[in-house]
Amino acid sequence: MGFIVQMQRYAIETLAGETPHLNLPIVGLRLYLDDGGLLHILGVSRGVGTCSLIHGINVLVVSEVSGNGYQLDCVPLSVAYVVLLRQPTGEEIQRHAYLDRECLQTIELLELVEGTGDKIILRKTGRAASYVHI
Repeated sequence: MGFIVQMQRYAIETLAGETPHLNLPIVGLRLYLDDGGLLHILGVSRGVGTCSLIHGINVLVVSEVSGNGYQLDCVPLSVAYVVLLRQPTGEEIQRHAYLDRECLQTIELLELVEGTGDKIILRKTGRAASYVHI
């Protein structure tokens, strides 16, 4: 199981790099894309493991598709990054043509557009990375 989580962390590391940390509190927030779409919290990728650029940094993983209602009672108070877990595009699938498309996942880094009260609006950055989800 650790190997699967680690692959997502490596993908996140390729996106985070020089992007500034958000330090975004997550409990009680409503998250939206700038096109008005509601984002659903899938979980928190905790800052453990061997990824050097994001070691000790927590990342919120969200989706445009409703998840299982992730419980926020045991998560960190804030996260440094937010990534959107999504299906890969046709172009992203072509880059990994040697893989079965069913095992490929993509995450895209989101950036803060506006945050007022408990409502946070995020925008897709176009910076995405794909990884094998086993």
